[in-house]
Amino acid sequence: MAAKGPTLPMDAAKPGGLRERKRNELYDRIVRVGYKLFLKRGYETTTIDMIAHEAKISRRTFFHYFPSKEDVLFTIKGEFEWMKEAAARCADDASPLTAVEHILEEIAKRFSAHEFKAVDEIVRPTPYLMARRLVHYERWENALAGAMVHRWPERDYVAMRMAAISGVGILRVASDLWSLERYHRPLHTYLASGFAGLRRAIGNGA
Repeated sequence: MAAKGPTLPMDAAKPGGLRERKRNELYDRIVRVGYKLFLKRGYETTTIDMIAHEAKISRRTFFHYFPSKEDVLFTIKGEFEWMKEAAARCADDASPLTAVEHILEEIAKRFSAHEFKAVDEIVRPTPYLMARRLVHYERWENALAGAMVHRWPERDYVAMRMAAISGVGILRVASDLWSLERYHRPLHTYLASGFAGLRRAIGNGA
């Protein structure tokens, strides 16, 4: 009796699914190589050519995935889809602030402490990257608000937008404390403390 080959997931067995999996694997490889070189050589001295060489791809292929080397740090593939999926798992009657807390907590748990720590250690010594992180935070505000609008299209947009801005503000403070305490606890625990603190400050059960 002939031995059977490995059983692939249905989507991976399809040509489109296999292509997407290979794209994701290459994307992840470029990110891992970028982090490694940024930590080893420093962000400023690491070039796109170095990343491409180490990842065993052409310069042209690099630009197919990332418009610049800074996007290796700040682009998270599928982040808006993750936010929509997390919003879909929220209770129907969840308040905007509770929804934002749930979404950010789920995303924080998707990443290992090592990944978050690597990015933080690359970004903080470089003023330009710290400024660029602010643009990233603004993008997350828009993505969070968009995910909630997708989940609750009938709700007040201003309330959801304000919750998104507040949530990202908490994420910023949580990230600063997490770095200051040398990554002592998982990032999502700092997030939880931040949301609890905001609720105490506004004096209600939002």
